Amino acid sequence: GQFENGTEGIELCPPGFYCKGENSTKVPCAAGTYAELQGSVSCVPCSAGKFSVEDSSGIESCQLCPAGQYQNDTMKTDCRAVDPGFKDTAGRTEQIVCPAGKFGQGGDKDCVACEADRYAPTSGSSTCDDCLQGWSTDGRTGSIRCESCPSGARANTSGGGGCVDCAVGFYRGSKDDVLVCKACPSGWENSFEASTSCGPVPPGQFKNGTKGKELCPP
Repeated sequence: GQFENGTEGIELCPPGFYCKGENSTKVPCAAGTYAELQGSVSCVPCSAGKFSVEDSSGIESCQLCPAGQYQNDTMKTDCRAVDPGFKDTAGRTEQIVCPAGKFGQGGDKDCVACEADRYAPTSGSSTCDDCLQGWSTDGRTGSIRCESCPSGARANTSGGGGCVDCAVGFYRGSKDDVLVCKACPSGWENSFEASTSCGPVPPGQFKNGTKGKELCPP
């Protein structure tokens, strides 16, 4: 823990160095190690999540891996980039896999829930997939699967996945074509969006196009 400093005599080994005594000189810690205190006879390996690089002026401490990187081994001189589908941790000691229903771009990005009508069926996804035409997540985010469009809604035919509620005056039953909502037949109507059927127009009323039923005028 000491060294002979020429005419200065015997001195304690300074931080960042190690000294074996006798006639040896002070030696800077090697990359991947450090010596925080005076009088060190050896250097300490950097712990997981940290690193150090070669420095002839001595290494007194190890550096924490920067955001978006990690190191799960000890005595390292650099860190690893977080892979897509994963995120880093505060201690930078590992990368955490993004759960199903979320995706990760890697680096310093957090895992993000899939948007509505997109899904990630497995953990470790780097992107979310679009629901197929006629399928949706029913407005939910963070989904792991899509479901067939429910009765009263049709497939979004303008591109991408998702479903669109049938307008007033239209309907779709569970066994009808998922691509279209049918218009209520003559003499039949409904008063709500997302209808699964139509009903007969009551006596004394009439069907006024897309406006629905109205009372017969005088």
